[in-house]
This record gives sequence, C-alpha cells and structure tokens, in this order.
Amino acid sequence: MRLIAVSTSLAAAFGLSCTAQSIAAPEDCAAISSAYLKLVDVSYRQVVKIGDVEQGEFISSDNMLYAKVDGSWDKMPYPEKARRSNMSKVFDTFSIKECTKEADGKHNGEAMHVFTYIVPPIEGISTEPAASKIYISSDDGLPYLLTSESDTSRIEFSFDGVTAPVQ
Repeated sequence: MRLIAVSTSLAAAFGLSCTAQSIAAPEDCAAISSAYLKLVDVSYRQVVKIGDVEQGEFISSDNMLYAKVDGSWDKMPYPEKARRSNMSKVFDTFSIKECTKEADGKHNGEAMHVFTYIVPPIEGISTEPAASKIYISSDDGLPYLLTSESDTSRIEFSFDGVTAPVQ
C-alpha cells in the first residue's frame, strides 16, 4: 500500500545520517520540533530522494494528504487535528536527542539555521541511531531540507504554489 510510504517518509525525515559537530542544547531540539509543527499550518510538498533517485513525493494541502510512490497519486483525508497529533507523536515516539545548532547556511540562496540531531533506532525501520541535518528558514521558521552524508538521502520541502495533484 502506497500510503504506508507516508509513515515511512516521516520516519525517513527523522532518520537521515550526518555528523554533529557542536555541543547539544535542549533549546535546539525545541527549535527543530517547532519547525516541524509549523508544517501543520501550511500546505507543503515533500520530495524524498536517495542519490538522484526520487523515492516518493508527498503533498499536504487543504486537509488532504497526497502520496506518489509508484508513479500515481493516492489521497486520503488529513485534517488539522490529525496533522498536529502526528507531528507531536513523531517527537514523542522518536525522542530526538543531541540536537545541535551548527553554523548558519543557505539553501536555494535563502538563509537557513542548520541543526543536527540523533534519532534512536525505530522499530521496523532502523536498528542503529541515526544523525540528521535539517535546514530551517531564518525567515519563516519552516524546514526546507534534510540531508545525509552517509547514504546521500535528501528530503526537500517546498511551500510556494502547492496545490492538490489530483481531485
């Protein structure tokens, strides 16, 4: 079932690998959590890639979630209450740790705050802790990019002109 990929995509978003270089602080985890909770209130497009190969595309818009994993779009209701609950559970369930503010950077020419963090093993998905790097806009506080140095994974978020791909 392609909609299972939605859950996998969220897990992938929090399980990408990279290297943390600074000292972790609790407020850094709060900044990451805040960025993801902002996704509840906006329409967004999420593209998941490993290397140059797209693994899936997801759109959250107008209380619907659309998923394209095998070349065609599926949709399901995704009301605000469910979105908020899901984002909150992601952080409760995965218990991100070792959140660290890195040097600010850029993504697509825009100023970004860059953080790294560790996700404990996730039953059925991973057996080892994984480090992630997230780029959060300095302007709107939304997440725009997650990257991995170890397996070339990338998850990109976009927010402008997001519309339903199917009716």
